[in-house]
Amino acid sequence: MRCKRNSNIECLRIISMMMIVIGHYVGQNSVETWNVSLNDVILFLLSSGSRIAVNVFLIIGVYFMLDTKFKAERITSIYGQTIFYTYSLTIVSLFFNESQISVKAFLRGIIPFWGRALWFVSAYITLMFFAPYLNQIIHSCNKKKLRILVILCILFVSFVSTLPNEQSGYLCDSIWFLIVYIIIGYLKKYKVFEKENKIILLLVGSGLYICLVMLSYATAVCNSNKFITIFGMLSRQYLADIRTIPNFAIALCVFLFFIKCKEKDNDIIIKLAKTAFPTYVFHQVPAFYPILWKYVYCGENWRGRHLFIWTIFVFITLFIIVSIIETFREKCLESLWRNSKLVNKVNSKLNDLYEN
Repeated sequence: MRCKRNSNIECLRIISMMMIVIGHYVGQNSVETWNVSLNDVILFLLSSGSRIAVNVFLIIGVYFMLDTKFKAERITSIYGQTIFYTYSLTIVSLFFNESQISVKAFLRGIIPFWGRALWFVSAYITLMFFAPYLNQIIHSCNKKKLRILVILCILFVSFVSTLPNEQSGYLCDSIWFLIVYIIIGYLKKYKVFEKENKIILLLVGSGLYICLVMLSYATAVCNSNKFITIFGMLSRQYLADIRTIPNFAIALCVFLFFIKCKEKDNDIIIKLAKTAFPTYVFHQVPAFYPILWKYVYCGENWRGRHLFIWTIFVFITLFIIVSIIETFREKCLESLWRNSKLVNKVNSKLNDLYEN
């Protein structure tokens, strides 16, 4: 495995965010009925992978984090980026839709790490705090001990979550992020999948994904068959829960395919990929996303036809909008945040703490 950033992985980051956005758009617009049509099959394939895409996004971040030293600046940068979008979009929402914004949605915009709306950010920052300690475990353990640790993590988290009716999860998301860090650390340290054929890995991952999606789709369009319903419900669980073995296996296979592809250096893709994370924050601010889906992207009108091509248009235009906003934020506000006395003081304290 390679540790150098390349446009293959950055392209995968963009694709993952596309599936997350499409999954949220479809799910949060509550498509209740599915038809037997090519359009619905494609839409189901695109929207069902949002939680697998979360695991892919996490694996990418972990893969690069394994080779970096702790820097508080990275944490405060993510925090500043997050509160920029949550604060500004919550205020914008108050002007446009004050009567329909709940107190809970408002507070989650002001305190972005409270609740499930932006859970990935809080879990990822938690991982960044624990990463130096996890690195010590990875580097101090020999192959046998680290393998046993990985197996135990899979047994007590992934295996339990994979059992029927365990979609609620066995441990919190933050713990899962720590476990993924250890698993990827083991795979990377000992180059476990270095000799595997990338095409085989892609076929295994995509084949498993298509099987789960088709079973879930069959349940959605034909819920009268008990046999199909049982396997369909289990398939939905695996697609929806990032801790399950099938979900993680699909994400890992897809990631390994991209990391094994011939390394490319495309500056445009690498720069575009920087918009992926702010796109996630932008479209999931609690007070804002109902307005975004209803008034900007006409969710209610789309629900009756739910053309898959429209969801792709939603992602592309959303990505462009966030790219423009992000360019403004980086040029006009990022330096103010980074150079503020409070942020510098926090960075200094945290860096001193971890160095000691």
